[in-house]
Amino acid sequence: MPDAKISLFSSLSGANAALNDVLPIVDVSATATKAITLDELVNFVKEKLALTDMSDATIATPITNNILGYNGSAWVNTNQTATNTSVDTTGFANSAHADAQAVLHDLDSAITVGGISSNIVDAAGDLIIGTADNTVARKAKGSNYTSLTVDGAGAVNWADPRSYPFNVNTQTGTTYTGVLGDAGKIVTLSNASSITFTVPPNSSVAYPTNTVIDLVQLGAGQVTVAPGSGVTINTSSTLKLRTQYSSGSLIKTDTDTWVFVGDTEPLGQALNAQTGTTYSLVITDAWKLVTLSNASAITLTIPANASVAFPVGTHIDLMQLGAGQVTVQITSDTLRSTPTAKTRTQYSMATLVKIASTTWALSGDLATS
Repeated sequence: MPDAKISLFSSLSGANAALNDVLPIVDVSATATKAITLDELVNFVKEKLALTDMSDATIATPITNNILGYNGSAWVNTNQTATNTSVDTTGFANSAHADAQAVLHDLDSAITVGGISSNIVDAAGDLIIGTADNTVARKAKGSNYTSLTVDGAGAVNWADPRSYPFNVNTQTGTTYTGVLGDAGKIVTLSNASSITFTVPPNSSVAYPTNTVIDLVQLGAGQVTVAPGSGVTINTSSTLKLRTQYSSGSLIKTDTDTWVFVGDTEPLGQALNAQTGTTYSLVITDAWKLVTLSNASAITLTIPANASVAFPVGTHIDLMQLGAGQVTVQITSDTLRSTPTAKTRTQYSMATLVKIASTTWALSGDLATS
């Protein structure tokens, strides 16, 4: 073949190349040009680069999920189906990455058949719960404002917060000091004698703020709530339950501050002491005792409903403390009394009751004329 530029040769393509095609090559050790076939060149490259011969891999009919794997002596073709997903250190015995082996092995241990799938959840608010050993299930969300409850058998259900049974702490002694477990409970107190319920200081029993403890007096013995050292209990009446079957609630509003509300014994009657010879009732006199003390006669006036609208049923007690006799009069409305509308003598008492929007009744120790 005459010498020619390489660019003048036609290209060798895969379509017409054969293993016995010959290539010229320079043997620098012998300073001579020799011939080499394509087959010899491929084998030489594989030998020098330590490439493993894959010619023994059989892929007669490739299908989806086919994968080539070297079994130690030959390349083999296997089908990795959905049931053949285990990945562990054995499968990666020829891997040079030990860390990758460990990670994949851990994944194999954690992700098993029957594991939790996202398909178990159907809607926002659904929960995944345990129903037995190594068993999970979906718990559909409850209706608005319901609470999740668990009974003694482990059954999980949604319930109205007001409907599930309250825990009750039954006490039958005459003294009891609250404990942390009383938070959110009903404490019943039953004894024939008086009973004292003590609210401990936060330093000894740290109830969370907003804790509620309900008290019920089941017995005849009156229940008194007593503050422990450093504790303040605010109330609009007294710290005593009124009678048998009365109930009250203790609410913690701050570290050592509580509020007590409920069917409690009222405070003593409020007084309004008057020392003049005339006095006109005001709205804040409702349910009070108005004392009237003067050496001279005194006139007490009930204002018209149009100007001071006492609620129907209002009681106002009157007492003549001084020598001056008290006469009760009304403006444009009606006053019912018998035999008169005057107190009988010093220290006499009488009661005004509003029986209709413009009608009052006066009764008590009244003068006969």
